[in-house]
Amino acid sequence: MEEVRAGEITEINLAPDTEAEDVKQCMAMICNTVKGEVPFMRGFGISGEFMHGLSVGNENDIAAEVANQVNKYEERVEAEDLVFNSESETGELVYTIPYILISEVDEDDE
Repeated sequence: MEEVRAGEITEINLAPDTEAEDVKQCMAMICNTVKGEVPFMRGFGISGEFMHGLSVGNENDIAAEVANQVNKYEERVEAEDLVFNSESETGELVYTIPYILISEVDEDDE
């Protein structure tokens, strides 16, 4: 099982070496993009309401938003439930998305 933490990847590698690296980067892009920022893909990303206001009490709404985006834009994974942690120093809520690469599931079936 792989995982990506929101905000974890800050640089884009245009030639990732593996599918796993490419998927992780794509998952991070979903989590780090504010909906409406990408021309011609205005529905891509997470609502600005959550990007700038991650707080305790919004976990279900954030999880639903992220799940919808992952299901729509990254079909190479089966995402698990988000894991939320509060950053004690900043008071912010951060989340991690555990996921399984579909290709890994297919290989296990063989």
